[in-house]
Amino acid sequence: MDNQNTKIILFKSRSVSGRLHAAFKFINDNFRVLLKLGSYIVVPVSVVATLYMFYYNTYVNQVLEGGLSKSALVVYFILSLCMLMAVLAGGSLFYGLLIHLIEYSQEKEFTLLLSWRDIKAPVFKKSLKLLGVFALITLLFIFYLGITIALVFVSPYTLIITLPLFFALLIPALLSPYIAVIGEKGILATLVETYRRGFRYWGSTFAVHFAMTMVGIIIQVVALLPFYIVILIYGLYLHSVQVGDMAQLPFYFLILYFVFALFGTFVGYSATALSITGNAFQYGSITALRHEIEKFEEESVMV
Repeated sequence: MDNQNTKIILFKSRSVSGRLHAAFKFINDNFRVLLKLGSYIVVPVSVVATLYMFYYNTYVNQVLEGGLSKSALVVYFILSLCMLMAVLAGGSLFYGLLIHLIEYSQEKEFTLLLSWRDIKAPVFKKSLKLLGVFALITLLFIFYLGITIALVFVSPYTLIITLPLFFALLIPALLSPYIAVIGEKGILATLVETYRRGFRYWGSTFAVHFAMTMVGIIIQVVALLPFYIVILIYGLYLHSVQVGDMAQLPFYFLILYFVFALFGTFVGYSATALSITGNAFQYGSITALRHEIEKFEEESVMV
C-alpha cells in the first residue's frame, strides 16, 4: 500500500454509501497487494475450474454421441470431486485472506513486500474456522430446504411463506464469517449473533451486498465474454458436424478455449472480493453503531 494512502477504519459508523466507498477505496488502495497474495489461491482454483469446464464439454459430447465409456465417467466423477474441494478450500482461504488483510490494515500498513509466508498461519486459522461456520450454515439451510419440500407435498401454497422466509434468513447469514473471525465468536455463538444483528440491520446488509455483487457480476460477464464467444463458436461447430458438414476448427482453438476460460475464471473469482470486502465494512459499521448506542444508553443511565 502506498504510504500516502489514508488508513481506512473498519469499525466506524457509516452510511450505506459510506460503507460502499470504504470497501472500494480499500480494494483500490491495496489492489496490487491483494492481487499478488490472492493469486496464490485464485490461480490454482481457476486452473481446476478451467480443466473441469474443458472436460465437461468433452463429457457432454460423448453423452450426445452415445459413446460414453466407464473410464470417462470415472474421470468426470474425480474431476467433479476435485472441483468441489477446490471451491470449498479456495473459497474459505480467499475469505480468510481478505478478512485477515482488512484486520492487518487496522494495525499497520502493508506493502508489496508482504509475502504469503508472513500471513499464511493466521489465514489458515481463519479459513478453518470459516469452514466450520459455512458447514453449519449450509446444514441448517439444507434442513430448511427439506422442510420446505415436505410442506410443498402438503400444500404448494406454503411456498408463499417459506420462500420469502428463506430469503429473509439468507441475508443475515452474510455477516456470519465476520462475526466468527473478526468478532472471535464460537460457531454456535456466531449463529445466535448472526441473526440477532442480521435481522436488525437486514436492509443495509442487503443493500451493500446487492450493490457489490452487481458490480462483481458486471466484471465477471465482461471477463468471460471472450470465453462465451468461444463457446458459441464451438456450439456452431458441433451443430455443423451433426448435420454432416465437414467444418474444421483451427489448431489453436483449444488453446484459446483454455486461455479465455482461465482468464475469465480468474477475474470472475477475484471479483468476489468486492462482496466480501463490502460485507466486512457493513459488519464494521453496524458494530461501531451498536457500540455508540450502548455508550449513549450508559451515559443516559448515569445522568
